Amino acid sequence: AYAFLITHFSVDFIQSRDLHMGSTVFGLLVGLCHANRAMALIVLVLAAFSATPEVRRITDGGLKKNLGNLMLVDVILWAYLAFVQLLIIWMGNTRDTIEWYVQRGLNPEHFGAWTWIGGFILVFGFFVPFLALLFTALKDRWGGLATVAGILFISQLVQTFWFLAPSGPSDRSVFTLTWFDVVMPVAIGGIWLANFVFVLARRPIVVRHAEPARGRPVHV
Repeated sequence: AYAFLITHFSVDFIQSRDLHMGSTVFGLLVGLCHANRAMALIVLVLAAFSATPEVRRITDGGLKKNLGNLMLVDVILWAYLAFVQLLIIWMGNTRDTIEWYVQRGLNPEHFGAWTWIGGFILVFGFFVPFLALLFTALKDRWGGLATVAGILFISQLVQTFWFLAPSGPSDRSVFTLTWFDVVMPVAIGGIWLANFVFVLARRPIVVRHAEPARGRPVHV
């Protein structure tokens, strides 16, 4: 159900902002962006409560490594789909579809703010998490995992802005930042975060049936 909804949401509310943009993997690409943010948030929450007995009990058996590996898989899948979409559209070289990337800074004749934002997403959304999560020692420490998760979460938020801002009826291929671009994410994100904290404070971090029986480690 989620895959169906996110595919239609991505096409109807994001891709449709550029009438000539067509990509059959765009919905899945947006879904993987959500998966990256979700995994990063899970790691950040568990790291924040890592000193509690409940979280210690389920992470003594190597759960940290498993979470790191899941983040690594999500990052690789996201990068693969993003590259495939770029490769197909760029090799097609039709004015209608390639304009989507030109608006976002992939213009060989002009490097602007959108180019630097795209580079930021590439470096901190792929290369940094990918290289960091290859090291087992980092995945054994909550501090290292939380740092990578925080970088990944921020880079994915920037990518959402990169998806949306250059599109629309007005030409925003030249970077501009309005008060609306700042207020709306903070307002919507603040409402969601307040509800998340409200629910989290009233429920156990680890449900009973997820705790290992008789000290046996839990593996994902």
